[in-house]
Amino acid sequence: MIHAIAFTPDGEYLAGGFRDGKVRFWEVESHELVSTIDFDSHGGNYNLTFSPDAKTLAASEPDLGREIYLFDLDDGTRRRVLDPEGRVSRMEFSPDGTMLAYGKFDGTVEILDAEGWTTLSSLEHDDTIQGLAFAPDGKKLAVASQAGELYQYQIGKPE
Repeated sequence: MIHAIAFTPDGEYLAGGFRDGKVRFWEVESHELVSTIDFDSHGGNYNLTFSPDAKTLAASEPDLGREIYLFDLDDGTRRRVLDPEGRVSRMEFSPDGTMLAYGKFDGTVEILDAEGWTTLSSLEHDDTIQGLAFAPDGKKLAVASQAGELYQYQIGKPE
């Protein structure tokens, strides 16, 4: 069973997160399965998001797991595991790839520096985060909550 799908930014590949703990990649044009990464998960719903350069895949398993896995797509290895201390509901890379934002079921949004994976900013909300979207210039983050609230934040990576 497929729980999540995501296109690479160039649209050449489609990734699918499966209940069997694997992320599979297909070439869009040929529909050919070209690669599989063992997510080493327990099943459940995945979040998948690619860095803009398509070199990193961030994946999480919000139903059972509490980690964000970062895969190096050049060789398919797990590069890093982030521990967000709570179940992740949504994730999104900034357009320039320098930040990763994730929202949690407890209403927290964290914005990480995508180089050292340290927290740049933390935002608190009263309900589960249902959506995240960076503006094309990466200077604003829109946050949608399960309660139907929509927030916009001016953000930026420190110089």
